[in-house]
Amino acid sequence: MKKIEFLDEVKDIVTEREGQHGKPAKTHGVIGELWSIYVSEKTGIPVKIDAVDVAMMQIQAKVGRFICGQSDHMDTVLDIGCGGGNTLARMAERVTEGHLVGIDYAETSVEASRAFNAALVERGRMEILHGSVEALPFADGHFDAAITVESFYFWPSPEESLREVARVVREGGSFLLLAEIYGRDDLPESTRAKVAEYQLTNPTPAEFEHLFRTAGFREVQIHLKEGEYWIAVVGVR
Repeated sequence: MKKIEFLDEVKDIVTEREGQHGKPAKTHGVIGELWSIYVSEKTGIPVKIDAVDVAMMQIQAKVGRFICGQSDHMDTVLDIGCGGGNTLARMAERVTEGHLVGIDYAETSVEASRAFNAALVERGRMEILHGSVEALPFADGHFDAAITVESFYFWPSPEESLREVARVVREGGSFLLLAEIYGRDDLPESTRAKVAEYQLTNPTPAEFEHLFRTAGFREVQIHLKEGEYWIAVVGVR
């Protein structure tokens, strides 16, 4: 499933964020099953929403309310490696309060993202900065949530960079990493060749969990999609 299709699929779905308030939240899988039934009945179209979809929603979407009726104040969100700004634009549809921040190492990406989100930047709802994940220019615990989409492969010093991400996410906040591939035995040979040629960081699920925990995320959830090479890793501070 491509990134745009993935985002479009979950655009109008509301879910709850785990573990911050009240009784323990349902697992991603159970929430996905419940919403699959609800949306299918409402639209008359069979819909399958799985654990990866729900993990994506948690940080991509501004949750209007918990299923249990509580507010989610995920109002300050960081997009690391924001590229052309599409992920920021998608999040802005849901993060209707608070502030969105994008950062990218490439100045051309920063310029493109600012142009793509010009109206939001002008209104002060969003800012897009030039910088590196190795030295994020923010105070400790500044963000409620952070996300990176298909940029982790290129991060220098992954261990140190993840510790830096953990530093700027508040206690109880979340970090979502989405990657189109991960370390697995059945990767196509052409993909393996590119990973080797460009010296990309491409951990296995077990390695991802170790990296996140070592960086300071006390809870780590790994979500895989059967038949796809996608991986979603959610870390909670």
